[in-house]
Amino acid sequence: MRAFGIVAFLVLVATSCGDNKTTTAASESPDGKAIYTQYCKLCHGADGQLGLNMAANLAQSELDKAGMVEVITHGRNTMQSYEGILTEAEIDAVADYVLTLRK
Repeated sequence: MRAFGIVAFLVLVATSCGDNKTTTAASESPDGKAIYTQYCKLCHGADGQLGLNMAANLAQSELDKAGMVEVITHGRNTMQSYEGILTEAEIDAVADYVLTLRK
């Protein structure tokens, strides 16, 4: 099981290193769903409930948007930091999208 977790983590890191094409123009807002799909779906799942590698169930998260921005930016537990990988606007867009996953 530990080997699976390591492989999943390496896949996550490898996919995080690609070109970020989540906006089509500088004046457009980032697409939170597209960013979530690229960076978060592997561990959290399409609906936020997968929980791979102890990922939080986002459908049950009680964090407010500011808390989500903090976790996305700086990471928590086994989740990596996305500071320097995503822009502040992209992190904000992901937080907005994650709020839509709540039940």
